[in-house]
Amino acid sequence: MSFSKNIQLNNLIKVSVRFRHFESIVLVENSDRSYVR
Repeated sequence: MSFSKNIQLNNLIKVSVRFRHFESIVLVENSDRSYVR
């Protein structure tokens, strides 16, 4: 079990979680605009 590989995996997970969070924010903003119209 290599230590550097573990760090890479953790970074990948963090990035994907952050991206998913950003995507959900964009979705919420879009739905808010459509509700206002």
